[in-house]
Amino acid sequence: MSKSSGNVRDPVSYEKAFGPDVLRYFVMREVVYGLDGDFSEERLTERYNADLANDLGNLVSRVLTMAQRYCGGEVRAVPQEVPQALVGPQAGALWAKISRLLEPVIAQAGDLDFKGALEDIWAALDTANKYIVTTAPFSLAKDPAKMPEVDQILANLVEAIRVIADALEPFMPVTTQKIFEMLNVDEDTARKPYGEGLKPGHKINPPVALFPRIEKPKA
Repeated sequence: MSKSSGNVRDPVSYEKAFGPDVLRYFVMREVVYGLDGDFSEERLTERYNADLANDLGNLVSRVLTMAQRYCGGEVRAVPQEVPQALVGPQAGALWAKISRLLEPVIAQAGDLDFKGALEDIWAALDTANKYIVTTAPFSLAKDPAKMPEVDQILANLVEAIRVIADALEPFMPVTTQKIFEMLNVDEDTARKPYGEGLKPGHKINPPVALFPRIEKPKA
């Protein structure tokens, strides 16, 4: 950036337009700490829509909406690794990915590898989104006999969101607190290992939009 060439971007204006978490996420995801990087509003918007609106925001919205619709906003099972015969090969992948998420993220953050830590968190988000597609709780819920399976799938997913939010907090603290409020968890519960946080009977709150998609103006 150079003031003389007039290409300096005002970070305050972007913070006001997108919020502090979005700007913080973009810089840490796009730029290796200590090195130069490129910045453009177009690229910022692309990251916002792809990573934050589609991946993170859509996951939280879909899961919590299904939890309200099919379970009355209540956790009805203990998160566990569901037998693959019931819900396909992605079942074990969710447990393996989320239960091992925090340790590498903490290590990478300690090494100032913020980009690598966020890539690991987004890999976990991708696993959770694929788990929804593979298990299809919205289809299973049409059969009353399969509701226990739906309860299990959603318990796993809600718990996964809790752990992902815990891992994401150093990078996006405002967003994380919003997720914790939707999950209705206190500080102690928010930090527990996967499978030990949300218990049967726990009530979660309805979802609120975290990152409304930014539509590009039509030419």
